[in-house]
Amino acid sequence: MDELSFPLNADNLFGLIDTIVQKSVAEGDPEGAFNLGRDFITIEKRSGKALGHLAFALKDRWTEFNISERFEDVAIIHWDVSKVHLERLIRDTEMLQSGVIPPQLQETFEQKGIRELNAISAAWQSGDLESVEDWERLANATDDYEARDIIREIRDLPPRSHTLNIWMARTGDLYCTVGSGEQKYIGHLDVDTMDDPDVEKAINRIINNSRISKQ
Repeated sequence: MDELSFPLNADNLFGLIDTIVQKSVAEGDPEGAFNLGRDFITIEKRSGKALGHLAFALKDRWTEFNISERFEDVAIIHWDVSKVHLERLIRDTEMLQSGVIPPQLQETFEQKGIRELNAISAAWQSGDLESVEDWERLANATDDYEARDIIREIRDLPPRSHTLNIWMARTGDLYCTVGSGEQKYIGHLDVDTMDDPDVEKAINRIINNSRISKQ
């Protein structure tokens, strides 16, 4: 992220945007502006984990500041975040740095989003993740919804009564259930045509956007 530097505030951030756009126009090449946009997307994805890392590091050394108030009480004033959200971010970082995640899966978990990490770290804190298999199953989760369902299975809890699950068989047949109810056929995706890159992209978009799991 060569174009960005800290500290950033609204004034110099928007000024930076105008400068980069003007530079792109002058050069007749929008690539610099698009690169800046990619930087913003990266920051958006990482900002929650970055704040969690900062909070965890500060809390770990809080006694060195000789401040009588608890770290959390001071932090929520400075950062305008809820105490619950802050504690979740700290818990996520604590889990990532704990050494309990199998080494071969560490990078996978570090790439997961905040909501997914929130769900997984809650299960970790509760002592529910006891085996490498548990971590492997969660490593393969694609979002927080799937992670929560896996955690419920690990805890041996029945599916939530209102949860709609959709999955695709190897043949491309689609089925759904609500909670632990009856399995129902709902349609078919022609996976035999996925050797066509356009068809493959379209089918993968349907699967990902609809949170369809595969069997």
